[in-house]
Amino acid sequence: MIVLFTILALLLGLAYGLSGLELPLLTFFSQHTDLVLYLLMFTVGISVGMHRGLFRKIREYHIRIFIIPFGIILGSLVGGLVCAMAVFSYLYSSRSAAFLHALPMRREGLFLTNYLSGLAFLIVPNLAVFLLSVLVEAAFGILVFSSLFTWLVVVCLLNLFFYSFAVFCAMFTGHILALPAFYGIFNGLVGGIWTLLTAIFQEFYYGYPGSVTIVPAWVAWCTPVWNIFFQHATTDGFDPLVVAVYAGVGVLMALG
Repeated sequence: MIVLFTILALLLGLAYGLSGLELPLLTFFSQHTDLVLYLLMFTVGISVGMHRGLFRKIREYHIRIFIIPFGIILGSLVGGLVCAMAVFSYLYSSRSAAFLHALPMRREGLFLTNYLSGLAFLIVPNLAVFLLSVLVEAAFGILVFSSLFTWLVVVCLLNLFFYSFAVFCAMFTGHILALPAFYGIFNGLVGGIWTLLTAIFQEFYYGYPGSVTIVPAWVAWCTPVWNIFFQHATTDGFDPLVVAVYAGVGVLMALG
């Protein structure tokens, strides 16, 4: 119903703008859009404050209600980086690199072994948590297998992408401390440059249509953290389709 009212309001606004009519009240609103926006945010705050069930749930679960999403974010970002640093740290020591690359093993085989070893550090704990959660929920008679399996798939796909991204950064850095620096920079490079250029253009080019608050789709897709955790986040968690696309990119980076 809310969606229908939203579409109806949009259509009425378009019709009023195209009609050429000028009603004093609507003209006042159109000339003070900032005030209208603040008023809307104020009313949203009132509605949230009057929602007793929301605060009851927060009091019931306390900080635990925020642990899962933030844990997934930190686990995927930091875990992928740490595992990549652990299994490919030998590349930053000339002695270790010379020793391992002198073994009777193809470079592809050596890379695949290290890559899968690091990925196992992320996937195996997820499987352990999944199995333990299934056993505990089944023991208490509250098992919801579909939700647990969806969590497992989404988290593993996130781990796959960010780990592959960290491995990609590890292949061209010459120092182990440069790896986290490049990893962090590349995760937000496109979004940062776009925001900087948009702010400059708004400042010096009169009438520039861009806005730092309206992020284009291509910028969001090239900024994985923003796109996954904010742009395409749903009320039930992360969008599985978006996560699957990034996981596919992670596989391509590993194969490349």
